[in-house]
Amino acid sequence: MFKVLLIISLSFCFISCGNADKQKERLSLHNGRIAVDKMRIIATQPTEDEFEHLDDYLGDVSYVKLAKNPLLASVKDVHISNGRIYIQDEMHRIVCYNMQGEVLFLIDSRGSGPHEYAGINAFAIDVNRKELVIYDNLKLSLMYYSSENGKYAKTVRLEKPNFTEMVFVDGVCFYNNRYHHNYPSDHSLHYSLLTSTDGVNMEQRYFPHTDAEEESIFSPSHQTFYDNDSECYYCRNFDNVIYRLSKDGLEARYKIELPNMLPQSEIERKTDVRALIKSNYSFGISNVYTCKHLLYYRFYKDGYIWAAFYDLKADKQICCAKSLRSKLFVRIPFFDVINGVYENRFWGLLTPEFISYVMSKNSDSYPNIFHEYDPQSDNPILAFYKVKL
Repeated sequence: MFKVLLIISLSFCFISCGNADKQKERLSLHNGRIAVDKMRIIATQPTEDEFEHLDDYLGDVSYVKLAKNPLLASVKDVHISNGRIYIQDEMHRIVCYNMQGEVLFLIDSRGSGPHEYAGINAFAIDVNRKELVIYDNLKLSLMYYSSENGKYAKTVRLEKPNFTEMVFVDGVCFYNNRYHHNYPSDHSLHYSLLTSTDGVNMEQRYFPHTDAEEESIFSPSHQTFYDNDSECYYCRNFDNVIYRLSKDGLEARYKIELPNMLPQSEIERKTDVRALIKSNYSFGISNVYTCKHLLYYRFYKDGYIWAAFYDLKADKQICCAKSLRSKLFVRIPFFDVINGVYENRFWGLLTPEFISYVMSKNSDSYPNIFHEYDPQSDNPILAFYKVKL
């Protein structure tokens, strides 16, 4: 089969401006390549089995209990890389732990002075350069730290794009450029996905913005980048195609067919967010992860978040159930929130609120680490699930 490359075509728009401060158009910015020849179709059918047979696929659960100090506020983002756990909380701190849950370092530099940030809007780990990079959209800056010890290295000015997420893949930085209302005249940046090698100069662009996307304030997926061990997946808001990111371009891996998918007309009509969530439309694919032969993902439908497992080897759905149901799982302590893949294991962050909920429903089913847990003074627990062959 010949390899098919989809070239997103859109001509450059060059706008002249008498303002001396206006940046030059990015002549090197070009349309990225998307390979679609290996894309698999994944059919989804909601059921009521509530993961009852999942212990045939998952087992050998292990846990990492994070150190009590510092006590984390609500967790905003988590990355696990090279034996380290990096957690950002809503107090604009990043805490780095080892795989035993012990604190290695803390980045807590919020302020208005030199080497300080106004806030953390996104952060990512560059494994190639051993850097932890923070984006501060108030100061329009990228701040670089050592990912080994948290030591500050430098600050680089980045006026645009004003992105919402970032991730490094093979030394290339990908930006989720959700909106362009802060630079309406720079049409070269009116794209959902941008790439940069140095973090500042954009090089490739994917998926031109639509008016409906720009005007919609609802982001059902909350995130678009998904860590899968050495790979990273990307799925746009309201889309159902999952792409693997690489420095050479994108590869369409999966097209997830949901029942009664949300039509574009509903987005263009600016249907009320609450009405969308409660409708019988399916949309908002998120948390897309593969470990060995299992694919996991979530989506909205009927006012619920649904979680699904799919067996890629057998090419069949294992289960697709509503999240946080009252009937929990007795044979393995599985939780229906997966946040990533690390060293051939699914992992999920179990918050104090989540642990309190499951213990109130069926406390006898869970190990001692949960019975000894204090939701008022303990930090979250990370659960790691091994996939059976």
